[in-house]
Amino acid sequence: MFNKYNFKYVINCAAYTDVTLCQKKNNFIKKINVNLPKYLTKLSISKNFKLVHISSDSVYFAKKNFLNKEVDKTRGLNNYSKSKLIAETFVKKNKKNLIIRTNFTGFKEKISSTFIGWAILSLKKKIKFNLFNDFYTSTLDVVSLSKYLIKLINKKSSGVYNIGSRDTISKKKFILNLASNLNLPINYLETSCRMLSVKRSNYLGLNCSKVEKKLNCKMISSKQVVLNLIKEGKQLKII
Repeated sequence: MFNKYNFKYVINCAAYTDVTLCQKKNNFIKKINVNLPKYLTKLSISKNFKLVHISSDSVYFAKKNFLNKEVDKTRGLNNYSKSKLIAETFVKKNKKNLIIRTNFTGFKEKISSTFIGWAILSLKKKIKFNLFNDFYTSTLDVVSLSKYLIKLINKKSSGVYNIGSRDTISKKKFILNLASNLNLPINYLETSCRMLSVKRSNYLGLNCSKVEKKLNCKMISSKQVVLNLIKEGKQLKII
């Protein structure tokens, strides 16, 4: 395929993101999370295209709830975050390439396979939630992420960029906002992400000032992200 077509840009969205699976089957997930971006980087050099690699906010390691910058400390606390960091080292070997550190959610054909799909189905079925009060992210809806990403590509951007909501909120608050906007009751138990079997960073908020400056715009808020997801869910007749 790469010999047949002269690509200008290639976006790598492929990854195993199940943290528990990654911990159990490290060699298995390396094929996609590490070896694929390594191979695509080699092709980006030989075929002269820009590789746009979707990385993860999980590479950050903040000890307090603040917004992580692209230059801040990174650390692999589990096999998933380690694989994303290793992949970045390969992608960076081509200076033209673009790395996106992000956290996003959207809808798939199997509704329950994504965070937002699972949350909506659980609310509709009145399933009791365990909500993390100490796990913070700058989650973005996938439609907004795609729009920002296309703008970055058109700006001929390279290097590492955070893309997320302009604020950070806990998973608990995110779900509560969702329930409130859907006018659905919620039954939940407040808990800590430290109860999870696989260790992970819990302060993953993203400072997006770099991309805001590049695109001359403000990232949307987490409240707007929830509204965007509800709108998309209604369009897909999931809600």
